[in-house]
Amino acid sequence: MRRSICFLAVTFAASCASWDHTRTHLVDPVNALVHSAYPKAFRALDAAAYADLHAEAARATARTEADSMFAEWTSIERAYCVIHSVTPTDDDHITADCTLRLDGVRATSSKCTTFQRQRIDCRFHGDAWEITSIDSDPADIYATAGTRFVDETSERGIAFVQASCGVEDRCGVVRAYLPGSGLGIGDVDHDGFDDAVLVGGRDIKLFLNRGGRFEDATEARGFGPVEQGEARYAIIVDIDNDGDRDVFVGMLDHDNILFRNRGDAHFDRVGASELGITPSRESTGACFADFDGDGTLDIYVANGANLLQKDPEPVYNAWNGTANQLFVQDANGRFREVTEKAGVGDTGWALACTASDYDSDGDVDLFVANDFGQDRLYRNDGHGRFEEISEDVGIVYRGSSMGATFGDADGDGDLDVFVAGMASNSRWIVDQAGYPAPAPWPVSWLFRPHVLAIVKEMFHGNRFYANLGNGEFQEVSMPTGTANSGWAWGGVFFDYDNDSHLDLYVLNGLISGEVKDDL
Repeated sequence: MRRSICFLAVTFAASCASWDHTRTHLVDPVNALVHSAYPKAFRALDAAAYADLHAEAARATARTEADSMFAEWTSIERAYCVIHSVTPTDDDHITADCTLRLDGVRATSSKCTTFQRQRIDCRFHGDAWEITSIDSDPADIYATAGTRFVDETSERGIAFVQASCGVEDRCGVVRAYLPGSGLGIGDVDHDGFDDAVLVGGRDIKLFLNRGGRFEDATEARGFGPVEQGEARYAIIVDIDNDGDRDVFVGMLDHDNILFRNRGDAHFDRVGASELGITPSRESTGACFADFDGDGTLDIYVANGANLLQKDPEPVYNAWNGTANQLFVQDANGRFREVTEKAGVGDTGWALACTASDYDSDGDVDLFVANDFGQDRLYRNDGHGRFEEISEDVGIVYRGSSMGATFGDADGDGDLDVFVAGMASNSRWIVDQAGYPAPAPWPVSWLFRPHVLAIVKEMFHGNRFYANLGNGEFQEVSMPTGTANSGWAWGGVFFDYDNDSHLDLYVLNGLISGEVKDDL
């Protein structure tokens, strides 16, 4: 037994040493070359810089190729190269399978976006990696639609910067907690214009829409900062069915808050626990719907966990988060928790939830997006009890899921599901020698292929589940081109160009740019 333990320990130490070498010799320099310096030359339209990335024997040819390529562009506003995989041919030669994306103005004066799959051969020469050849597929060129957006936030009167109250970490030290801010949109004053509630950290602000310009009505209408906890999201909804819109604010490390509309767009601040909505102190999202079919709005609260206070265990399939909660509302405006009875107390690290009748049977179903842990689809039996059916219907992938939304994207009459997730440019490094699997070392050594497959699954990016109309879903993010939008934190369907087809807007929390890697 002792001999076996010693063998495992020596193997683990050797793996760590192998990874140190791989990181310094391969991962960091290849990311710096292919993911950073290579697209930077395109952004600058600098043929000399492009040629200098190549081996000396290939520089003249590369310069000629660059002159020809760059002549097709007037300007390139954005360029990045996503590395899908890196295959070593020996210790000093690799082939990187990549996609190069360019956004800018072509010489024809038209704005466009191009995608081009490339296989970039590199060698280690002297003390650096250099490009020896590039084999490119034909580029896919998409003209930019005529509709364009201009950032007019400050001009329209909206000013908001997140500031943390501070949250205790696991050692009792108060630290700024920045992840988590939200936006609620709705007409709270019945004037026909949508107003905005912005929340994040200590601040909860109301901006009233005055016909396209916004008035900061925070203090005048009963909003304002919190003294404890962190405001994370806002939902504008007529929670008490009195004909005007209230505001529900989800909190970390404190009771959730309801701003109850008096009917004249002045609000009373009420702790949600006063209505029976027991605080989890870990709320990350919520959705309102009539889950039990009694004519009143109920609330499902998605809960995660505080990374300052504990870690997901295990990181690749965690179920040690705070259980989600379902509260149903009675005729008197009070709520009672029915989580256990309804069967929806998932303990993954949830970041979002969304509700809709995906199977068109007349009741509201529920989808939970887990940052750590597998996503969950709950089918409503029509009486407010749910069956978890994710794997049975084809929703089988793990996060890192950060947002979810239903919509009939393909126009076939049933609801599809888009799940926002993290597309890591460094996903490829998981396949490299000695990569330290995020699990206790006996597990990572004994079940390494399985653990690494889950890690790669988590960093795939977005997932798009097409509803097949027979109760099952098919994951189609790659063929629909929706898989990679960076570190996506949320998404929403809407018809932005009024062509009767749903488009998809995806919000990014982080962008993998000049940083060498993001994993």
